[in-house]
Amino acid sequence: MDPNTACIKATAYGGRGVFATKSIPKDTLILTATPYASVVYHVYRKEVCAECLAYAFDSNRNTWNVKHEPAGVWFCSTVCCDAWIVQHGKLAETLHKSMERLAKMGKASIVGTVLAVTKESINEAWRRPLKLSTSLSELELDTARFVVSGIIRRHQYPDSWTDLLQLQDNELAYLTAHPEALASSLRIGAFVCEAVKAVKFDFDVLDMVRQMLARDQGNVFGLYEMEGDTEMFGFAMYTWGSYFNHDCTPNIRKERQGRCMAFYTARDIHSGEELCISYIDIKDTVAQRQEELMKEWYFRCICRKCNDERGSIDN
Repeated sequence: MDPNTACIKATAYGGRGVFATKSIPKDTLILTATPYASVVYHVYRKEVCAECLAYAFDSNRNTWNVKHEPAGVWFCSTVCCDAWIVQHGKLAETLHKSMERLAKMGKASIVGTVLAVTKESINEAWRRPLKLSTSLSELELDTARFVVSGIIRRHQYPDSWTDLLQLQDNELAYLTAHPEALASSLRIGAFVCEAVKAVKFDFDVLDMVRQMLARDQGNVFGLYEMEGDTEMFGFAMYTWGSYFNHDCTPNIRKERQGRCMAFYTARDIHSGEELCISYIDIKDTVAQRQEELMKEWYFRCICRKCNDERGSIDN
């Protein structure tokens, strides 16, 4: 992000956001973000290129036919396959094989639940020894793959971890609303630690799992097909992209470009104006928008559109 165009700073309503540092014309590129971590859902692995995320159906094909056998991933071309190998190398192959072996063994469940969700009870749950016992769900396995992609990223680019930690930690808010999710998070933690134990990392893997899952909720972007934008085949965490707050009349539009997410101005922007995207379908009613934002992102929207529509209903 070019500081001569936009910067991250505190908002008047809490937290941080992205603000224009000068007047910006419509259709200006503000940020091109690469994913810190990402996953293509396992059921889509043959249909989505592991490198550029091209969806086979967009090219009138059922699947891609270039496979990297050691890592069990598919590509739209040998060019993408070669680029992926250069970027991820032997480490990705090793960890993929370990995860697939462990998944087939059917061992990674946590026995016991937390009755009262508090910060201390969550801390205590993560301090307990994690025992492997039963299988993960498909979504838990995909989430484990997402976390492992982040582990690879941190290993390759250690300095990038500090930036990710600056994202909002939603662990307590999410687990308060979904207490059953704690056992799921612990299962993922146990599975990942077992899967990567053959590789020596210079950081605490279990703590990294927890920190990533705490920021997963509310900070990841869905990965959709390019044509129609209706089929979600995975998700990714774009660290700098997560600083764009929500508005029901967004002045920033996002556009996936291969693995990257690009953010453009949707109209002319004034200097000092906050730059916002939309997290939801802004065509929904104000009640529907408020409900979804509170459920998925833990805040009540106070944008002008919501205030105007609430005022119309009250009157």
